[in-house]
Amino acid sequence: MVSSLKDPIRKKVILIVLLSLTSLMLLTFSHQFVFKKYMGNLEKEIDNQISKREIGELIAKKINESHLKITHLIKSSNPLSYDIYKQENAKICHQIYELLLILQNGGEYKYKYHLNLAKRDLADKIITYKKPANEGIVLEAIDLFPQIKMIEDSFNEILDVKERSSKSKSAEAKKYLNNEAIYKEMMLHTAYERSLENISRITYEVDQKISQMKNYREKLRVANMYFYLLLLLIISIIIIIVSYVRNRQIKIIQKENEENAERFRAFSEATSEGLIFLENEKIFDMNKKVTDITGYSLKEIQNYEKADFINLEDKKRIMLSITSYSDDPCDIIAKRKDGKRIDVEFRGKFFHYKNR
Repeated sequence: MVSSLKDPIRKKVILIVLLSLTSLMLLTFSHQFVFKKYMGNLEKEIDNQISKREIGELIAKKINESHLKITHLIKSSNPLSYDIYKQENAKICHQIYELLLILQNGGEYKYKYHLNLAKRDLADKIITYKKPANEGIVLEAIDLFPQIKMIEDSFNEILDVKERSSKSKSAEAKKYLNNEAIYKEMMLHTAYERSLENISRITYEVDQKISQMKNYREKLRVANMYFYLLLLLIISIIIIIVSYVRNRQIKIIQKENEENAERFRAFSEATSEGLIFLENEKIFDMNKKVTDITGYSLKEIQNYEKADFINLEDKKRIMLSITSYSDDPCDIIAKRKDGKRIDVEFRGKFFHYKNR
């Protein structure tokens, strides 16, 4: 009986491939876990900085809203509306203070916005900003607190001056109060401009940071793509190397087997014993002595199960002797092609022959 030499090689190749693929899979899963976690944190920080920009835009909007009110008031001469404007402006300034505190320390800000400008539908929106631990103090926000306070006070002072001017009966006093109102108005416009410059600087820096993080995110995605391409290249190289080594090993073994087969063939022809080569109960080769003993050619007895030169019981005994690795001889009575019965001593062994 013979067994295949390709099986051990195949097992080693499969083992190497499995170990390589397992290592690469572990590397891939580890990389993917770290990549997803890092990208998730990066996405959160981008969203956080977008919230910071929205807060800055809201502050700028509120400052412009206050500026617009004082512009209308300067053109107005109705003292009855002054107190209402003071209250509205105080409310705007209070909202700016809230936003500045969130900008400085982090937090949530809830406000209403228009869903549909035509229908004036309103909806609630919440902006959440978590200040990064490494950000430190926002100096522009610190500077804005006194500037907004100055805007609020100057706003009220202008209204007070205008109110006194409207109640004054003296032309000279009116002229003095009007000049004072103009001066305070100029100072107020300057305060608005400085406040907008400060908040613009904050939003500009935030935009720059968001842009940098988005560029970095894209670079990470490209690097991740290259990682998988490199992984595919490594897998391809492993497969090529393993295939090359396997084929080379098989060729070396085949060459050795061919040389051994030739030597074995020479020996088998020189021996006085009949040699039969059996695999999976099929006779695939035999020496000339078997034909001399039985009268059968290889083609006639190739199918061991149907070969009638050995009866069924003796076939079972022979197979049992082989599979049990017994060294004891098995004595049987065989039948020649011409019908004559002959005594045969049989011994079975497993061995490699012709790459089998």
